[in-house]
Amino acid sequence: MVIRLTLPPQINFPANNYFYLCTGLNGTDNKNLRCVGDKAAKTLTVYNGFNRTATMPKIIMFSVDVLQNPAVTNITTDSFKLETFTYFESRKLDSISKFLTVSFNCSFPCKTCAEEKTYCTSCQGLANEKYL
Repeated sequence: MVIRLTLPPQINFPANNYFYLCTGLNGTDNKNLRCVGDKAAKTLTVYNGFNRTATMPKIIMFSVDVLQNPAVTNITTDSFKLETFTYFESRKLDSISKFLTVSFNCSFPCKTCAEEKTYCTSCQGLANEKYL
Protein backbone atom coordinates (compact mmCIF):
# COMPACT_ATOMS: atom_id res chain seq x y z
CA MET A 1 0.00 0.00 0.00
CA VAL A 2 1.12 3.54 -0.77
CA ILE A 3 -0.01 6.65 1.14
CA ARG A 4 -0.12 10.08 -0.47
CA LEU A 5 -0.54 13.17 1.72
CA THR A 6 -1.48 16.45 0.03
CA LEU A 7 -0.61 19.52 2.07
CA PRO A 8 -3.07 22.38 2.64
CA PRO A 9 -2.10 25.83 1.29
CA GLN A 10 -0.89 27.01 4.72
CA ILE A 11 1.72 24.22 5.15
CA ASN A 12 4.84 23.98 2.96
CA PHE A 13 8.01 22.02 2.37
CA PRO A 14 10.94 24.12 3.61
CA ALA A 15 13.26 23.30 0.68
CA ASN A 16 13.31 21.74 -2.77
CA ASN A 17 14.37 18.35 -1.43
CA TYR A 18 12.99 15.25 -3.08
CA PHE A 19 13.35 12.71 -0.26
CA TYR A 20 12.12 13.54 3.22
CA LEU A 21 12.57 11.96 6.64
CA CYS A 22 9.44 10.13 7.75
CA THR A 23 9.17 7.78 10.72
CA GLY A 24 6.65 4.96 11.11
CA LEU A 25 5.10 5.19 14.58
CA ASN A 26 2.24 2.67 14.47
CA GLY A 27 0.78 0.23 11.91
CA THR A 28 3.76 0.35 9.54
CA ASP A 29 6.18 -2.42 8.58
CA ASN A 30 9.20 -0.13 8.79
CA LYS A 31 10.31 2.60 11.16
CA ASN A 32 12.36 4.41 8.50
CA LEU A 33 9.92 5.22 5.73
CA ARG A 34 10.79 6.24 2.16
CA CYS A 35 8.94 9.51 1.63
CA VAL A 36 9.08 11.27 -1.71
CA GLY A 37 7.96 14.87 -1.91
CA ASP A 38 6.71 16.92 -4.81
CA LYS A 39 6.94 20.58 -3.80
CA ALA A 40 5.00 21.84 -6.85
CA ALA A 41 2.08 19.44 -6.26
CA LYS A 42 2.45 19.77 -2.45
CA THR A 43 2.34 15.99 -2.01
CA LEU A 44 4.31 13.57 0.13
CA THR A 45 4.15 9.90 -0.84
CA VAL A 46 5.09 7.06 1.54
CA TYR A 47 6.19 3.93 -0.36
CA ASN A 48 7.73 1.34 1.95
CA GLY A 49 5.60 1.37 5.06
CA PHE A 50 3.18 -1.44 4.25
CA ASN A 51 4.92 -4.22 2.37
CA ARG A 52 4.39 -7.25 4.61
CA THR A 53 1.26 -6.41 6.55
CA ALA A 54 -1.21 -9.26 5.99
CA THR A 55 -4.17 -7.30 7.31
CA MET A 56 -4.72 -3.57 7.32
CA PRO A 57 -3.97 -1.97 10.69
CA LYS A 58 -6.75 -0.04 12.40
CA ILE A 59 -4.43 2.85 13.21
CA ILE A 60 -1.58 4.11 11.04
CA MET A 61 0.68 6.81 12.45
CA PHE A 62 3.79 8.33 10.93
CA SER A 63 5.67 11.57 11.45
CA VAL A 64 7.07 13.92 8.82
CA ASP A 65 10.05 15.88 10.03
CA VAL A 66 10.33 18.58 7.38
CA LEU A 67 7.06 20.47 7.09
CA GLN A 68 7.06 24.23 7.54
CA ASN A 69 4.40 25.72 9.81
CA PRO A 70 2.54 28.81 8.62
CA ALA A 71 3.95 32.24 9.44
CA VAL A 72 0.60 33.27 10.96
CA THR A 73 0.01 31.62 14.36
CA ASN A 74 -3.73 32.12 14.97
CA ILE A 75 -5.15 29.97 12.18
CA THR A 76 -6.69 26.62 11.48
CA THR A 77 -5.40 25.14 8.24
CA ASP A 78 -7.50 23.84 5.41
CA SER A 79 -7.73 20.06 5.41
CA PHE A 80 -4.90 17.79 4.36
CA LYS A 81 -5.89 15.15 1.80
CA LEU A 82 -4.91 11.56 2.55
CA GLU A 83 -5.14 8.85 -0.11
CA THR A 84 -4.14 5.19 -0.14
CA PHE A 85 -3.26 3.24 -3.27
CA THR A 86 -2.22 -0.27 -4.25
CA TYR A 87 1.56 -0.61 -4.22
CA PHE A 88 2.39 0.84 -7.63
CA GLU A 89 -0.32 3.54 -7.36
CA SER A 90 -2.35 1.67 -9.94
CA ARG A 91 -5.64 1.73 -8.01
CA LYS A 92 -6.96 4.07 -5.33
CA LEU A 93 -8.11 2.26 -2.19
CA ASP A 94 -9.38 5.08 0.02
CA SER A 95 -9.37 8.84 0.39
CA ILE A 96 -10.27 11.51 2.94
CA SER A 97 -10.07 15.26 2.42
CA LYS A 98 -12.11 16.67 5.33
CA PHE A 99 -11.42 17.10 9.05
CA LEU A 100 -7.63 16.70 8.67
CA THR A 101 -6.78 20.18 9.87
CA VAL A 102 -4.18 21.63 12.20
CA SER A 103 -5.19 24.40 14.58
CA PHE A 104 -2.52 26.81 15.69
CA ASN A 105 -5.03 28.61 17.92
CA CYS A 106 -5.73 25.89 20.46
CA SER A 107 -4.26 22.78 22.03
CA PHE A 108 -5.35 19.45 20.53
CA PRO A 109 -8.11 18.18 20.43
CA CYS A 110 -9.68 21.65 20.39
CA LYS A 111 -10.78 23.03 17.04
CA THR A 112 -11.89 26.28 18.68
CA CYS A 113 -11.16 27.44 22.21
CA ALA A 114 -11.75 30.17 24.71
CA GLU A 115 -8.94 32.54 25.63
CA GLU A 116 -7.21 29.66 27.36
CA LYS A 117 -5.85 27.35 24.62
CA THR A 118 -6.78 24.17 26.52
CA TYR A 119 -10.47 25.10 27.09
CA CYS A 120 -12.30 23.67 24.04
CA THR A 121 -15.46 25.20 22.66
CA SER A 122 -15.46 22.65 19.79
CA CYS A 123 -13.34 19.59 18.98
CA GLN A 124 -11.48 18.42 15.88
CA GLY A 125 -13.65 16.24 13.61
CA LEU A 126 -11.71 13.01 14.14
CA ALA A 127 -10.72 13.49 17.79
CA ASN A 128 -11.37 10.58 20.16
CA GLU A 129 -12.79 12.90 22.80
CA LYS A 130 -16.60 12.97 22.73
CA TYR A 131 -17.35 15.74 25.20
CA LEU A 132 -16.40 19.38 25.46
